[in-house]
Amino acid sequence: MIARFKCMRCPAIIDEPQDGHSLREPMECYKEQDGCGRTSGSTKFKLLGEESYTTDIQKIEIQENPEGLRGGTQPGRMTAYMSHEITGKIQPGMRVTLNGILRLKNDESARIKSTIMDIELEVLSFELDEGDADEKKLSDEDINEIRDMSLADGMIQNMVRSIAPGIQGYEIEKEALLYQLVGGVSKTLDDGQKMRGDMHVLLVGDPGVAKSQFIL
Repeated sequence: MIARFKCMRCPAIIDEPQDGHSLREPMECYKEQDGCGRTSGSTKFKLLGEESYTTDIQKIEIQENPEGLRGGTQPGRMTAYMSHEITGKIQPGMRVTLNGILRLKNDESARIKSTIMDIELEVLSFELDEGDADEKKLSDEDINEIRDMSLADGMIQNMVRSIAPGIQGYEIEKEALLYQLVGGVSKTLDDGQKMRGDMHVLLVGDPGVAKSQFIL
């Protein structure tokens, strides 16, 4: 929020308010802060990080809900920044509505300025969408239906057919994706170290064979 610098030509400590995500150094050793008045070209400033005034910040990446897109459309992505007391409350996979200010972002370090700019969101508040995976409760009817499905014959085949039903064939590939969704078995070593049980699948094939449709 406020970066504190030490002038290398005098004992003055200079406070410089910050706005944005790029560190801004003082233009001069301000006399109104008991400085020597030298400009940034005739002196150097050392950042005093531990004495600066900071706040919590969280960088997240949001993505459109794939369920609301038409087939073949890639979901859009955007970078968002959260600060102060609302940080740390959004976890990966949550469905949220973010309220904030859209800001244009350009690469200030580039020698040639581009007319194409990225957009990032400065989040002011957020709302958890209803039906979020962490809050959704299963009813007794849903639990009974799931139990009946687990005991029925051909359960795996039915689940395989439910993956990308509009794409014919690829039963082996769909079955592999089904096992990847379910996940693997975590392992605990003799020294107590745990190894994750997440499975990874690599799809390799010619262009236009619906590989990207499976991962949507």
